[in-house]
Amino acid sequence: MNRWRTKREHQIYSSKLFQALCRSRRTSSSTSAKELHQTADRVLAITAKGTSRWSRAILAAPLTAGTNMKKHKKAKVTVHTRLRKPVVNREKKKLPVVERKLKALRRLVPGCRKLSCNNLLEETSDYIAALEMQARAMTAITEFLGRGEAQAPTDRQGSIGNM
Repeated sequence: MNRWRTKREHQIYSSKLFQALCRSRRTSSSTSAKELHQTADRVLAITAKGTSRWSRAILAAPLTAGTNMKKHKKAKVTVHTRLRKPVVNREKKKLPVVERKLKALRRLVPGCRKLSCNNLLEETSDYIAALEMQARAMTAITEFLGRGEAQAPTDRQGSIGNM
């Protein structure tokens, strides 16, 4: 978790992100928010060098083509209510609160659907630290582009170096 808090790691990620965003901007005239999100996540995973499950899951996921890829709607099936079996005691199927929250957490962190609780919490803490660094870097880049200055962008901590 401490690796994402170092100044050097932040500089490496920021420069890679800036370069990737410039490349994606050159290749397509209209970059969607989803494409920017995917680019930022893939650069974050590359910076992690595949040392965590979430970074390997992001790198293994196929790239979607943005607006061209649309989800198909499922066909709606109507069922007669008289033919439906009565629901008996749904309370037995409910998971304890902690298990429900762990299940939700497993869905949020890429590549962690089948991890034990301890490993899941470790991966989650690393992923959160990486996302915090990503947010700082993107804020710094946004401020830099908003100012339109020729100097290298720096965040509030002054951690982005030469790009």
